Order: sequence, then structure tokens, then C-alpha cells
Amino acid sequence: MEALIPNPTQDRDSLTPLESEAWPHMPEVLFKRLEAQSERRKLSKLEAVTLRNSETGEEQRVETSALFIMIGAVPNTEWLPSSLRTDSKGFIQTGDAIETACGPYATSIDGLYAVGDVRAESVKRVASAAGEGTVVISFVHRYLASLEDTLEGLAAE
Repeated sequence: MEALIPNPTQDRDSLTPLESEAWPHMPEVLFKRLEAQSERRKLSKLEAVTLRNSETGEEQRVETSALFIMIGAVPNTEWLPSSLRTDSKGFIQTGDAIETACGPYATSIDGLYAVGDVRAESVKRVASAAGEGTVVISFVHRYLASLEDTLEGLAAE
């Protein structure tokens, strides 16, 4: 998860990432705490966030009127086979990165495709993940058809 805050020294649409190494594993309890404090203080807008490093306990107060939490910044790919090629951060390599002609979402394992946030070099947006998911279906159909052709060829021998 990565948190972004407005950068007061730049234009109002500019966001500055907080150091993800310094503030790892921002849990859902963050959201509950924000809601509880706004209810208790009768706040109508965000004034600041206090970040706590879950490993060191260090805290830092950052004044801001907005907060954007980006999920998917740490891939959950440890459970996948070690033969699946990933980048140094654990995101699954696809397409040109693995030099395959089986499409942009093909992985290093034949017939396995990766889309969305888990894919290296992806945009990391829900709309992109949904779009990639709809596109990859045609590649899955082609792969399954090739297996069917192979099986029919073997049966004819």
C-alpha cells in the first residue's frame, strides 16, 4: 500500500508519495481511526495524518487536506510456483519481458496469464485491471483451442 499526499509547494493536483519503506503495511485500522477521530472532533475535512511505522513505532504527523491510499503496491505472489518469472519486486513478468509471442499477458508458464496489479509494468488502476481481464479472455480461448487441436492431432495418429 502506498499513501500519496498533496504537495503544498506544487500545483494543487500534484501528489507526493510518502516513503513506502518508512511506513510499511498501513493497515485498515488506519481508516477506522480516521473515521473515529473525525466523528469525535466533528471534523468535516481532513487536516492531518499521523503515520506510524509498524516496525519501529516511529510516528510522523503530516498536515494535509487529502489522502490517497494505493493498494496493490506490494504483489501477493509468494504462493505461485517458483518457475513463474517475476521482477525484483515480485510482480509477474508478461509479454515482451519474457519474450513470448503468446500475447501481452502471457507468463513464463504456458497457459497462465496475468492481468491487473500483479502484472509487472501494469498501470495499477482498477479500470485497467478490469479491461485487461476482458482482453485476456481471447488469449485464453486461443490457448484452449490450440490444446484441442493438439489432442485431436494425437488422437488421429
